[in-house]
Amino acid sequence: MARLADINRRAPIVAQNTSFCALSPGGRHLAFFRSFNPQTSFLDTATHTIVEIPISPELSTSKMLWLRDELYFYYTTWEVRQTPDREYNAPTNGWIVDVSARTIQDIKALPPDIQSLTLTQAESASEAIYNI
Repeated sequence: MARLADINRRAPIVAQNTSFCALSPGGRHLAFFRSFNPQTSFLDTATHTIVEIPISPELSTSKMLWLRDELYFYYTTWEVRQTPDREYNAPTNGWIVDVSARTIQDIKALPPDIQSLTLTQAESASEAIYNI
């Protein structure tokens, strides 16, 4: 089990049967991504309880994952899009897992401005990923 001091320092934490883990930027959730078991769980540091997310064929431990408080971001690809005013990154394939509600939503179903905001949030949270 992860020590709270390690979580607070955002240190890499080794968990049994875990390929890598990530801590949300606010420090509330720690995600364990299992290499041989397609199951992801979150340690809620406020209550010290484990929150399981739904097992879905869309989610794979072989892809890049971002985590932020309350939400879990999963992206496979994105592309650069242009408008007359600006250029921005937009996900072309990805899902958002609501940790609290335990739901999965296809990011392509969101409005373009929300997609862009979500990707920006995910990119800023990517520093919380640790390979162990």
